[in-house]
Amino acid sequence: MKIKVATAQDADAISSLRKQAYRSGSKTELSQLDFLEWSPADDQALILAVESPEGELVSSIRLSISEDQKGLEQLFDIRLQQKLKGPILLLDKLTTLPNYRRLGLSALLRYHILHFATASDIRHIAFTINYGVSRMAHLLELGFNLQKADISHRQTELYQNDTDVLLGTLHASNFKLASELAFQNLRQPFQNLGFAEQDEAGIQRFMQRALLEA
Repeated sequence: MKIKVATAQDADAISSLRKQAYRSGSKTELSQLDFLEWSPADDQALILAVESPEGELVSSIRLSISEDQKGLEQLFDIRLQQKLKGPILLLDKLTTLPNYRRLGLSALLRYHILHFATASDIRHIAFTINYGVSRMAHLLELGFNLQKADISHRQTELYQNDTDVLLGTLHASNFKLASELAFQNLRQPFQNLGFAEQDEAGIQRFMQRALLEA
């Protein structure tokens, strides 16, 4: 396995990965999948990916930075009752191909996100998940706060949720401990798996944007 920062050259592979993963694993019934295509938003974001030994992208996640909760509500299409101060690191489009699930790939990506966030000026990490997904217990163990999200405004013809949507958040004061716990929980082969030096520098630069955009 290899972890990397995906670029526009990987656009078709990332789009295909997302669509395959959503068709087989999402608890939200979607009438359209166009939003999973690589878009200009992906060019501005940071896409982390796991590549199989055969060179196939098998798991990925998108990172973007919002300076306030308005950006969070817009990206996740939810309404918040609580107040979150930025900069906020937003995680979305976490996808893994069916044959590679339950191998710990999302946990691997999550560890590295926490690791890099620890040395940044990010104030919160946020994402949404469906209630009952297998990673809920692990997220709670890491210290993430999970609460029901308000999606009452969504158009039902586009979204058909058969379960609650949860907003997950983690404050910067908990990044270091969460990173340590995430590393301890990694499967043994993944504990020595890191990004190439060039990709690592790119991730650090991306995280530093939080200070510039705040």
